[in-house]
Amino acid sequence: MKKYFVLSVFIVIVAILSSCSGKTVRESKSIYIDLQRTEGVEVANNWGVTKYNKLKLRQDPQEESVIVNHLPLGSLVEIIKKENTIKDFDNKFGYWYYIDYKGEVGWIFGSYLETFNTKEEAIKRSEQLLFGYK
Repeated sequence: MKKYFVLSVFIVIVAILSSCSGKTVRESKSIYIDLQRTEGVEVANNWGVTKYNKLKLRQDPQEESVIVNHLPLGSLVEIIKKENTIKDFDNKFGYWYYIDYKGEVGWIFGSYLETFNTKEEAIKRSEQLLFGYK
């Protein structure tokens, strides 16, 4: 009985090994797809309105940067881009925004700016700040 058991185990092992030896191993190939870079939703809000008078428009996104202009309260600005990391500026946390104000570009710290998805929303808020509209 023991002989038959050993023989049957041997036959099973040989059968398994013989079935595996006939198969070829496929080479693993890396697939590289070159995708065009698409702009992410870096800036969902494309328009802004200044919340304070004489807001400093800076050359670079830093507190020590050169001031290129002072924007009045309620200024309508187009947001070109936003920095990816939250920064601390004057004990306030927010993003720096690169904006266009009447053809002049520069950086404004986000906590001094209200952002909007549409130009119409931004214009309405600007009018509220400037003229007291509801």
